[in-house]
Amino acid sequence: MMTQASGWMIRHRIMLVLSLASALQGIAGTSYHQVLLDIKAEFASSWWLVAATVSLYSLATALSRLAVAPLLMRLGEGLMVLPSLALFCAGSAMAALAPNVAVLAAGIALQGFGIAPVSIISSSLVASQYSDAERGRILGLSQTVSWIGPMLGPILGSYMTVAAGWRSIFIIHGFLVLPLVAAVLLCEGELTEAGLKRESAEPTPWDFGLVAISLLGALHYFILFSVQAVLPILVRTSLGLDARLAGWASLVLSAVSMIAFPWGGRLADRAGARVVAVRGLLLLLSAVTVLTGASLVGAGAPGLLLLLIGVMMLGISTGLTVPSHLKVVVERYAASRAAALGAYKLIQYLGGTAGPALIGGALAVAGIGGVLGMILGTGVVVALPLVRVFRRQ
Repeated sequence: MMTQASGWMIRHRIMLVLSLASALQGIAGTSYHQVLLDIKAEFASSWWLVAATVSLYSLATALSRLAVAPLLMRLGEGLMVLPSLALFCAGSAMAALAPNVAVLAAGIALQGFGIAPVSIISSSLVASQYSDAERGRILGLSQTVSWIGPMLGPILGSYMTVAAGWRSIFIIHGFLVLPLVAAVLLCEGELTEAGLKRESAEPTPWDFGLVAISLLGALHYFILFSVQAVLPILVRTSLGLDARLAGWASLVLSAVSMIAFPWGGRLADRAGARVVAVRGLLLLLSAVTVLTGASLVGAGAPGLLLLLIGVMMLGISTGLTVPSHLKVVVERYAASRAAALGAYKLIQYLGGTAGPALIGGALAVAGIGGVLGMILGTGVVVALPLVRVFRRQ
């Protein structure tokens, strides 16, 4: 009985530490978005150059996921946590002390390159510690913990900038690493052992199944990140409300996703991950439809109600989809779990990066309702063939 209780505590401790480490990625990215204007003013730089550093962070995280998979297969996941945190801390110091935009961009890229592998390590090790019957629920719970980052990031960035200047957020990033390093050191033996308890590693298994699930992940993030980008515009233009409500709408979206992750994972365990993933996709497209309706209805109680319903549906769909996708990947590609997760997350985040960039151009030629309609149309056209392949695998 004591052994079972001890094993349960060890598994949950590993899950908590790695999930909190994964949250750093969201904190770094979303807190940085709040200080772009201050950085532009201090360095007297152009908007396109400052904005390019945001894309550079996303690109660095994507490349890191691609590069780290062979190391994870060779060394084991547990041995890569501390080096990842060390690179993130070094990037934070470089950005905090940056004398110009070029050095700042290098520091931000180093942050992204360093911390991105932790999300792969977290999903891979957490999945390896639990049985098929509870894996989805635990992966969902892990996502809930890591989602703390995107929720706290904007608050951290805005308040610290006012209190101590934009460089202070990078100092905070560095200091946040310290308690995580201490926690990793306390369970380093367990992490190392967990990383070595796996089947013989194999290269990334590029087949139709992995491509389909990865592209579905990319589609979900394309739609999610695109809608998040246009949400403030929808609130302020179509509904005639101020920016504060836009912030609360984003907060509701994150909060609903966090609450839904464990339930989505539990449902994937019981009903099947593929079934739940398809349901999540349908709910995602329905959410965009409702938000499009809000833009057409305009100001007033009906428009506000549609906005609230659409945002909550978007959060629930994310809570259903993400754990289901992770469960499919880690179970189908158990012998190459880290490599498959790296490929999935790489393509997933490329979709998320492309979304806001393309939508920014579309807003110049179409209204908010037209842009949401374009997002919905893209989702339907891309989803139909992918779902067919996904369900057959």
